[in-house]
Amino acid sequence: MPALDGLRGAAVAAVVAYHFGVPGTGGGYLGVDVFFVLSGFLITTLLLAEHARTGRIGLRAFWARRARRLLPGLGAMLLAVAVWAAVVGLSSPATVRGDAIATLGYLANWRYILANRGYFAQYGPPSPLLHTWSLAIEEQFYLLWPLIVLPVVRRWGARAVRDVAVGGVLASATACAVLAARGADTARLYYGTDTRAQAILVGAALAATLRLRRHRSGTVPAPVVASVVPVLGAVCVLWCWHALSGTSAFLYRGGFTLVAAATATVIAGAVTTPRAVLTRVLSWSPLRGLGHISYEVYLWHWPVLLAMTASRTGGHGPVLLAARVAVTGGLALGTWALIDQPLRRPSARVRRLPSLVPALALAAVIVAVATIGATIEPPTQARPSLHLAAAALTPAALTPLGPTAGSVRDAASPVRAVLLGDSVALTLGEGLLDEQAAYGVQTVDGGLVGCGVLGAGTVRVQGQAVPVVPGCANWERGWRGLVAQVRPDVAAILVGRWEVVDREMGGRWTHVGEPAFDAFVGAQLDKAIDDAGSSGAPVVLLTAPHFAGLERPDGGRWPEDDPARVDRFNALLRAAAARHRGTTVFDLGALAEPVGHYTATIDGVTVRRADGIHFTEQGADLLAPAVMGALTRAARG
Repeated sequence: MPALDGLRGAAVAAVVAYHFGVPGTGGGYLGVDVFFVLSGFLITTLLLAEHARTGRIGLRAFWARRARRLLPGLGAMLLAVAVWAAVVGLSSPATVRGDAIATLGYLANWRYILANRGYFAQYGPPSPLLHTWSLAIEEQFYLLWPLIVLPVVRRWGARAVRDVAVGGVLASATACAVLAARGADTARLYYGTDTRAQAILVGAALAATLRLRRHRSGTVPAPVVASVVPVLGAVCVLWCWHALSGTSAFLYRGGFTLVAAATATVIAGAVTTPRAVLTRVLSWSPLRGLGHISYEVYLWHWPVLLAMTASRTGGHGPVLLAARVAVTGGLALGTWALIDQPLRRPSARVRRLPSLVPALALAAVIVAVATIGATIEPPTQARPSLHLAAAALTPAALTPLGPTAGSVRDAASPVRAVLLGDSVALTLGEGLLDEQAAYGVQTVDGGLVGCGVLGAGTVRVQGQAVPVVPGCANWERGWRGLVAQVRPDVAAILVGRWEVVDREMGGRWTHVGEPAFDAFVGAQLDKAIDDAGSSGAPVVLLTAPHFAGLERPDGGRWPEDDPARVDRFNALLRAAAARHRGTTVFDLGALAEPVGHYTATIDGVTVRRADGIHFTEQGADLLAPAVMGALTRAARG
C-alpha cells in the first residue's frame, strides 16, 4: 500500500513545517494525529490478519518487532542529546534527565501533564525530548491494544473488535470534551492517553470495518463513495493543518475527532481504490520516500530545531529553514540506513544481529542516561559577594540612582519594604530576601506568577492565544491586603512582561504603543500606585528590563520581545509616577543592562535565566544592594 507511505510522509512534513515556522502551517502539529490513525489501522490490520491466518496472535513476536523498529533510532537520538548536553550544557539538568527516563519508559506524555508543560506556550527553553510525548502514546497502544484484541477476536470475531474500537473512540472524545468544559489545562487535554486515544482507535475501527466488508461481500464501495469521500477527507485534513490553532476550544470539543475521521476516509480510499487520483498522488515517489524515514525525521527534527537557533547559526528565515531541513534529513537518512534497517532487516551475513537488539538498546539507554546525568549539570557558579555586587554596577548604570546602597548598613532601624508585581518581581525579590540582613531592609516578596496590572483577559504569547491566570482578576484586592498586613515603610512595583504582550480587547488584538491601549495601561498603573500606597507609604516604580524570550521558529523575535514595546511601557510608567505625589522611579532596566540593551551577564555573572525573562538567583543578589538603597532613600524621604 504505497499510498499509506505517502500519507505518512505528508504527515511528518506537516509536523516539521509547523515546528520550523513555515507560514500557513499553523495546524501542522495535527500531522501527529494522522500518524495515530495510521498506527491504529496498520497494527489492527496485522493483528486481525495474523489471527485469521493462524488462529492466534503471537504477542511476544509482535512486541519484539515493535522494539526492533523503535528502540534503535530512539537510543541514537538520546545519545546525541547527551553529547549535545555535554558540549553545550542545558539549563535544567534534573528536568532533562527525568525526561530521558520517562522517554525510555514511554511515559513522557504523563510526565509533561504532571509538570504542566504546555505544548503551545513555552515560557522557558523546552526540553529536547518534548516531542517524545506522541511516541509514548503510541507505545502504550502497542502494549495494551493486542491484549484487548486477542480475547475479543478469539471469542466474538472482528465485528466485536470494531465495536470495542468505536466505543473507545466515543469514550475518548467524550472524556476530552468533558475535561475541556471543566476547564482542564491544555497540557492535560493534549498529552493525555485517554483524550488522544480516539485517533488511534478510529484507525483500529477502520481496520476491522474493512476486514468485515471484504469477508462479507468481496465488493468495493460505490464509485462516488470510493472517489469523492476520500478527497473531501483530504481537503479537511489540509484545512486543519493550515488553520486549526492548538489553543482553539474546538480542537478539544470534536476537533481531534474530525481530523481522525477525515484521515480515516483518506486511508480507506487508498486501500480500496488503488487507481484513484488521490491514491496516485499519495503514491508519488518523493512522498513515499519521506514516509519510509518519517519516524527518523520525527525523532531528529525537534532536537535540531532547538540546537540550530538563529543566535547560534546566524541564519534567519529561509536560510535557517533550509539548514534545519538539510541536517534533519541527513540525520534521519543516516539513522535509517546505518542503524534501523540493518537491525530490522538483517542480511544473511548479520542474521544473528537481531538477537543483539535488546542488548544494544539497553546499552544505549544506560550510556544515554548516565551521560545526561553526569554531563549536563552546569558548573557551580559561586554567588557574587557584596563587594562584587557593588563593583559590577557600572557608573553609567548608577548615575540616575544617586548614592550607592553602601551607606544603608548604618541605618538606625530596618526599613520594611514590600515588592509587588509579576514573576519577574518574584525572582528579583529572592535577592532582596538574601541580602536584607546586610542592608537593613526587611522585604516581603509579593510577586505573583503570571499577573501584571491589566487584569483578566486573553493574551497572545509566542503567537498563541492563552487566557491570563484566573487569579490575576483580583490582583488589586491581593495587593491591598498584603499592604494592609505588612504596613510597609515603602512599596515597590515591578511589572511589564504582561503589559507588553498582545491583548484582546473589544474583539481585536492590541498592544502597548497604540493610543487606546496606552491609556488603559496608564489607568491601570494609577490603580496600582494607589493600591501599593494605600497604607500611606511612598511608592517606587521599577522600570522593566528588556526581554529576550524564545526565538520564533524562523529565528526571528516574537512581538512581546520587541525592545520598543518595553521602552514605551517604561515611558508610561514614568508618566504615571509624575501624576502621583511621593512616587519615584528607579531605573532597574538600566541597572540590569549596563550595555544599553538586553544582556544575560554582567562582568561574568549570569543575571538572567535561560528564558530571557526572569532574574537568576545570582543576578538578583547582584542587583539587590542598589535596589535596597533606592527603597531606603524613598522610605526616609
